[in-house]
Amino acid sequence: MARKIYSPISLHYAWIILVLVYLAILMGSATRSAASLLITPLENDFGWTRAAISSVVSVNLLLYGLGAPVVGRLIDKFGPRLVTIWSLVILAAGVAGTLYMNSFWQLFILWGIVISLGSAGLASVLPGPVVNHWFKARQGLFLGILNSASSTGQVILQPLLLLLITGFGWRQGLTVLIPVTLISLILSVFWLRNNPEEVGLKPYGEKAEAGSLALGPTATEQNPAQVKIAEVLHHRTFWLLVAVYALCGGTALGLVGTHLIPYSQDHKISDAMIAIIVGVMGAMNFLGTIISGWLSDKISPRRILLYVFAFRGLALVGLPFVLHSSAGLFAFAVIYGLDWAATVAPVVTITGATFGKQALGTVYGLIFMAHQIGASLMAAAGGLLRVWLGDYWLIFILSGVAAAVASALAWGLPIEGKRSLMSNIK
Repeated sequence: MARKIYSPISLHYAWIILVLVYLAILMGSATRSAASLLITPLENDFGWTRAAISSVVSVNLLLYGLGAPVVGRLIDKFGPRLVTIWSLVILAAGVAGTLYMNSFWQLFILWGIVISLGSAGLASVLPGPVVNHWFKARQGLFLGILNSASSTGQVILQPLLLLLITGFGWRQGLTVLIPVTLISLILSVFWLRNNPEEVGLKPYGEKAEAGSLALGPTATEQNPAQVKIAEVLHHRTFWLLVAVYALCGGTALGLVGTHLIPYSQDHKISDAMIAIIVGVMGAMNFLGTIISGWLSDKISPRRILLYVFAFRGLALVGLPFVLHSSAGLFAFAVIYGLDWAATVAPVVTITGATFGKQALGTVYGLIFMAHQIGASLMAAAGGLLRVWLGDYWLIFILSGVAAAVASALAWGLPIEGKRSLMSNIK
């Protein structure tokens, strides 16, 4: 029997869920992205090559993506609460183990596998089902809010970690992640719930606003049978999303998320300036993600993707030419930051409108896996080209071209988002 939760203030429980999931995603993103901060310190402390360390980051990103379909299936079956709790437990264990690391194989196990699996449960697969269950109006906006959690970690924790690591050492710097992760874990255990029915409530905004883009189409609700994976794999939109998201992962987490800080350090840019640039990128990412989610309720998601990738490509191609200019770096941080995670809400919106809310976790998990495969390949390629050429300039220019290709592919995605496209399956 559902237990009604009463509150002394007029606050729908969905807002509590929003805060709890936001914090969990923030910790997953901040911890996983800390790998880029460790490249130079580990290179200096242990003598491991840039290519070797980058290969571990590559494995991290690959498993992060390969786990996405599994995470999506688990969320669809057991709900987001259990997945979130165990992900936070694994994440905390991985960071704690890193404090005692002194061999390369330990780096591989802890950051290539353990932290990767913990982060996978808190990746962008999580917001879609949460929003679907708890919010019925303005789902695109709430998706944008949850997906902006990764940028909040970038604004707050990554610059702080960078300064702590450079000032006190990488072991001491990583220590700060443990108590914050445990706080998120405790809050999730006591207050996170899977759906409104568990607390005797209806979803927030039960009557969807006119013009609001629903992630779950009526076709799926009319047909109780879930979409079959075989049908999904024969759908043109699915493969377009896979291609677009693979290029997205390569030009975001794989390159910038892994190699931007080492690239800046190679060119003797001060740690204070790097922290500022990363913070500006995170702030712009927060703004861009919110705007993208809001726009996903208003206009065709494919238009958002087209423009986002076009500006991303310009920023990446231009970076090697402005690296030693403070104004140029700031401009890169603003332009690139605005489109860092602005792809998530449009892709989730198209996925939900095409395949239905009952299969959203699983289908988006498959698409996100492609995102991480692209990220993994780019992370490895960046490290190899850095060792080969002694610099990153070529990989950034090639990534700019990849972003332009993604922009062109986005034009082939469906225009409509308000109606199910399952009838397109042949």
